[in-house]
Amino acid sequence: MKSRNLFFNLRNTNTTASAEDFVTEGLCWLAASSTAVGTGLIRLILRAAEATADISEASWFTQVHLSDRESQSRPDMVCECSGIVLVFEHKVDANVISVQIAAHSALAAKRYAPKQIVTVLVTREHHRHRNAANVCLTWLEIQSEPRRFQVLSNAAADSILAQFVEFLGLEGLGRIPGPCPTYWKGNIMEVQKRHQAFPRGYLDLGRKFGSTILPAIVEDWLADTDSDATQDRRFFLEALSAARKSPTPEAAIWRFCRRFFPSYVKYTDHHFGTKLQIPESKGRRFAEGIVASINEDNLIDLLESEQRQDE
Repeated sequence: MKSRNLFFNLRNTNTTASAEDFVTEGLCWLAASSTAVGTGLIRLILRAAEATADISEASWFTQVHLSDRESQSRPDMVCECSGIVLVFEHKVDANVISVQIAAHSALAAKRYAPKQIVTVLVTREHHRHRNAANVCLTWLEIQSEPRRFQVLSNAAADSILAQFVEFLGLEGLGRIPGPCPTYWKGNIMEVQKRHQAFPRGYLDLGRKFGSTILPAIVEDWLADTDSDATQDRRFFLEALSAARKSPTPEAAIWRFCRRFFPSYVKYTDHHFGTKLQIPESKGRRFAEGIVASINEDNLIDLLESEQRQDE
């Protein structure tokens, strides 16, 4: 068993299934199984759409076939409510196709008339495709609802709910709840084995690190007002800023990771006697993914605003 996370282990039993399909099925199952989580997701979307509707009854489906005499489409997920229908298109690494979403909307309007149709696009990046659907969300925002309910319900750390929240983070689609070198070890293992889940190898691993680990550390430190934490945060942010602005950012970021995150780039499991590490020859490729992730995320604004406050 590679991990204590059920979703992570199941994901790795099928090397041909895409992350997009797997995450879709997991999310649909969770929303259908937990009324509170499903209702929370619906309300999140209605707020974004500035819409109101009767959601007293909701049914969740994946891979719904929509068609008429001239065309057909297959949304990733559909939520049918008493007064509204939410039609989802999920993207992990694939490109967004506006025509595809328009087809979902048109065919759903015919099938579910006279109910209101709201198209929902979920992607990795922060609203890069803001106008492609009625509501455009990131996987991080999708993760926030079950994560919030997990806290409110005091769900056990090994519950299915908690494991799915964590799994989104492990897939680079949300935040990992705190430093988690045991699970990060699993990510390194996948890259070393050239698993299909990591088609770009160490570059994808770096993107995951930049989109999950770094924001988690910064958020945790921003919430900690202890004087020692403030000093550590300033030291960390100054080092990260200097590395990012270096003439050779990949080399500088790689040095930064070895300095501040040694357990994430070189992991020794004394119990099993195994050593897993990112080799020096792949370090800059790993750092290239981090640089790309930082440039695409809102972490730069967060870092710069925090530095201005410290000054």
